[in-house]
Amino acid sequence: MRSSFALLFLTISSLALAQGPGQTRVQPSTAEQAPESARNQPARDQAPDYRLGPGDSLQITLVGLDNMSVKKATVSNSGKLHLPFLGIIPVVDMTTAELEADIARRLKQQKLVKEPQVQVLVSQYRGQPVYILGEVGMPGQYVLRDKAYLMDLLTWAAGVNDVARDYGFLYRRNPGHRTPEPGEPESQQEPLYTVTKVDLKPLLAGGNLGLDIVLQGGDLFHVPKKESEFYFVVGEVNKTGSFSVPQTETILVSRALSSAGGPMRTAKLSKGVLVRTDETGQRQEIPLDFGAIFKGKKPDFPIKPNDIIFIPGSHIKTIGMAMLGILPSVAEQTIYMHARY
Repeated sequence: MRSSFALLFLTISSLALAQGPGQTRVQPSTAEQAPESARNQPARDQAPDYRLGPGDSLQITLVGLDNMSVKKATVSNSGKLHLPFLGIIPVVDMTTAELEADIARRLKQQKLVKEPQVQVLVSQYRGQPVYILGEVGMPGQYVLRDKAYLMDLLTWAAGVNDVARDYGFLYRRNPGHRTPEPGEPESQQEPLYTVTKVDLKPLLAGGNLGLDIVLQGGDLFHVPKKESEFYFVVGEVNKTGSFSVPQTETILVSRALSSAGGPMRTAKLSKGVLVRTDETGQRQEIPLDFGAIFKGKKPDFPIKPNDIIFIPGSHIKTIGMAMLGILPSVAEQTIYMHARY
């Protein structure tokens, strides 16, 4: 698990370095770019629940006191803000309303202003990045500047690709994680990240908005790629090789033979063999009489991923070389088993 997290951090770091600070993508703010859930919310210039973080630039106005107002103050990497009239104050994870109240309280405590009216605006957002990686149109880092959902992040990233799986994983920093004490067993430590699997199919179809998670700064969403599955046709065929199994289509053995360019003139169609490994790892050998299948005397049937269709002929050496070129470990056993043909 630790190696997975290390790889995750390395990926994020590499991504940030590759993009550079000028290429960080900022959350779209127009209604046309936001999903339906966001468009139904009342328009506002600044989200009241946005929490400040390192890199955010603020404009702090004291109503009626221009000499004490600050046009630009940047939250430091340690989450603190330096104000000329108050010194250094911690602001990380505060909302702007909470910071306004905190500044007003400090001004009154230090008897600088009797009844201060404070307004804090975020002029540049840098404190709440979220990341999306994997099979999406525009993977990378995006910066939250409003309350946002997982569907928002998928929209900013131009949606999922055709090769994406129907689910993704949300990695979120675990608030219960702490630096372990010396000698503390790893089993007693809270994990650094919590991982949530999200079913994308009903979410993207709009049928289950309960899956539309509210994003937090530092979230990373990963959409994995579908692993391609193949079947193999070897022996006396015109195009020996591997062929992709479609995700939503059934391939019959007769069509599988056609995919390989059909049999050669030297092929013994009645002596075909389908080599299959079942779920328990047991090897099966299913006789194939393609002549009878083509004439409708024997049933055609669907192939499965990793099936090997072997069409023997009179040139055993040629067959063996073809099979060894495709599946060395499996085909070698098949050659010896069926050399008698």
